[in-house]
Amino acid sequence: CDDLPVFGAYHSAVFDHSTSRVTLFGGQCCVNGPYEYYNDVHVLHFDPDEDVEGWVPVPVKGIAPAARAQHCAVLVGDQMVVYGGANATRQFNDVWSLDLRHFSWQELRPVCGTAPPVELGLREQHFRVKSCRSILALHQMKLLVLGAARGNAAPKRYGLYVFDLERREWKTAPVVPQGLW
Repeated sequence: CDDLPVFGAYHSAVFDHSTSRVTLFGGQCCVNGPYEYYNDVHVLHFDPDEDVEGWVPVPVKGIAPAARAQHCAVLVGDQMVVYGGANATRQFNDVWSLDLRHFSWQELRPVCGTAPPVELGLREQHFRVKSCRSILALHQMKLLVLGAARGNAAPKRYGLYVFDLERREWKTAPVVPQGLW
């Protein structure tokens, strides 16, 4: 992976129309060995007036999220908001914000509510990827997370969860017992 300008796969990216930039975070790569996980940030500029070509690594400020892949991201104003993902030994259900003006990280710790369930003790499996990717959407200032814990001991637990970015609280969305059609 050392010869690639941007490493591997299963990273997240957002496009900011106001700056004509794509910001990419994290990911994983495997070449003849165990998976490597990343928590670095790269930017791709689309503005023809800027004299920058290709992906550029960006130094970030603050404590960064743990290296991970299979996470999700959305653009909220000038913030890249990242949810979840996993590395070789752990699945995550945390929420982070990267300020795209200053490239500084902040963990958005919940003040109440229960985050989506995750499997905390994963076994590393070389050359085999088990998906733990959640689906993420933004509605007003709320993250909608559709996800499931993965693991062998229990069946997958799917659910729809809402993280209010302003109140920093998790809620479980109500489940309709039967189809609506």
